[in-house]
Amino acid sequence: MGDEGAARVNYRRALRLQPTLVDAHRGYWYIDEPPAKPSWWFDRAYLSLARLLPRRARHRVLYGLVKLHYRRHPEDSRVHFMLGAHALALGRLDEAEERLQFAYDLLDGVDTEALARLIIVWALQGRLDDARDGLVRLRDVPSPETGETAGGQELAARAVDLISPFVDQPGLTVLDGAEDLRVEVLQVFPEVFAGADSAGAGSGAS
Repeated sequence: MGDEGAARVNYRRALRLQPTLVDAHRGYWYIDEPPAKPSWWFDRAYLSLARLLPRRARHRVLYGLVKLHYRRHPEDSRVHFMLGAHALALGRLDEAEERLQFAYDLLDGVDTEALARLIIVWALQGRLDDARDGLVRLRDVPSPETGETAGGQELAARAVDLISPFVDQPGLTVLDGAEDLRVEVLQVFPEVFAGADSAGAGSGAS
């Protein structure tokens, strides 16, 4: 009816009840002039802590900060990917899957970073068939710039997204499914890891 202010208020109310309601997020942000970012302090605090914290404490503290921000600003779509990524690093696989699946669905399946981490979650949960299907989807997502099949640096970046969580959090490499994922990644991205039979998730190599 043209009352965008009232629409946004009610979409935000819906998100407080169900933060992973994709339609509410799309409705909140589907306006001609998007509102300002929910909070300036969150970005500054997050970037500062990410630089200063040692690896051992980083994910736990940043997870707490993102959780606090999410409770105050459920309309901030970025926090769901961030919560999922930190939940994965902390080994909270069920929560990681819920948040990352939401982030992936929100962008209609083109969020390759969210998909890469979803693939890792599925592998660590023992759902290797889902992980295999995800790897094929990850490779086949068209380039956002050209609309054609991704290649070169873009394809390599997607492969690195599958490796970086294990490099950042080496404890993930000893979990069941990590070695199986390493083998699958090498098969789906052979040109990226050509000749590097030790590369991949299970080895913890960069």
